[in-house]
Amino acid sequence: MPKPTDIVLISDFAWISGGSSTVAIRSAQGLARRGYRVRFFASVGPVDPELVEAGVEVDCLDQPIVGHDPSRLRAIFRGLWSRKAAARLRALLASCPADRTVVHFHQWQNALSPSPFGAVQRSGLPFTITFHDYSVVCPNHAFYVYPKNEICHRAPLSAACLACNCDPGGYSRKLWHFAQSTLQNAWGGVPRKLKHGIYLSDLNQRVLKPYLPDDIAWHHVTNPIDAEKAPRVDAAANKAFYFVARLAAYKGALDFAKATRSAGVPAVIVGDGELREAVEAANPDIEITGWLPADQLNGRLGAARALVFPSTWYEGHPLIVPQAKSLGVPAIVGDACAAADFIEHGENGLIHKSGDADDLAQKIEMLRDNGLVDRLSRAVYDEFWGAPPLLDAHLDELEEVYAKMLI
Repeated sequence: MPKPTDIVLISDFAWISGGSSTVAIRSAQGLARRGYRVRFFASVGPVDPELVEAGVEVDCLDQPIVGHDPSRLRAIFRGLWSRKAAARLRALLASCPADRTVVHFHQWQNALSPSPFGAVQRSGLPFTITFHDYSVVCPNHAFYVYPKNEICHRAPLSAACLACNCDPGGYSRKLWHFAQSTLQNAWGGVPRKLKHGIYLSDLNQRVLKPYLPDDIAWHHVTNPIDAEKAPRVDAAANKAFYFVARLAAYKGALDFAKATRSAGVPAVIVGDGELREAVEAANPDIEITGWLPADQLNGRLGAARALVFPSTWYEGHPLIVPQAKSLGVPAIVGDACAAADFIEHGENGLIHKSGDADDLAQKIEMLRDNGLVDRLSRAVYDEFWGAPPLLDAHLDELEEVYAKMLI
């Protein structure tokens, strides 16, 4: 198969701001070290110095995310279709070899706008998207009605979709996102002209499949986990149950607080967010550390009896669950998110009914059994390190996808 020489990665952020930007930046570094010419096109700085150290060529527009632009009027129009982003990307792509370049989108919806899709379509270069969320089709990116804390089953951009007040920022912002998705489809050709898509889990693919072209080539690529092998932690000797995520309703933060209070077990939250006061009221004994650097997070997670991941939306590939597995920490996960795709109930973790704090409390009660915790701990540790989803494995999979895109 042909092999690209140039790879263009597109992300709203030139620094690590969350899971998708982490994957984009880590893969850019790894690909550059494998000898590819990697261009990283982004909107929001500052530029991560590790990108430059790895030899990645960064083109950053130094524009804020739409919600942080001091000019609201400018933000509205720039977020719908950024002419600057399109022009800069067209110039970048014009300097790339036409028969040996692939373009890979990670993020665009919060700062770049859909206009880079138009630039790529004009270039004729093959492109793909990693489906970190559902922005490729869904106006609010999540198939989730935030005011009601429930999954949305409406067809994207339908009349029913337009009428639904699903956005956490209110209906006016929903209308803006609806307009952005409409332009993405009409002017950017996405998803109408999408030929290649990278999915992260079976759930991720099942949710998107009805709304993407029938002839799309589906590619499964595992997100890279930053882990170093160390002796398995003795999870059965630990007492506290851990929650690592934003304190938001769609993450199940309040369910975690209620369930651990009901079960009478020590509980620790690594994270912060808008539900902090409500969480503390639901469980006054809960410990909230706030956000921690990656090195400190691993240390704290090693003290967990189990990770609890009660997400209530179609989360595509939560990175914290495999990270816990790498330590030997088993997980209780909600059945609405993709983490459930990687759990066989009672064999390598537990699955609870998402949005049901009572059911979650019952699953926590099950893990009072030291023998069960020890068995699950050994299972997840052996499973992870039997075929570790580290950066090299991720890059190998990406190289296969890029080669197929050039055929």
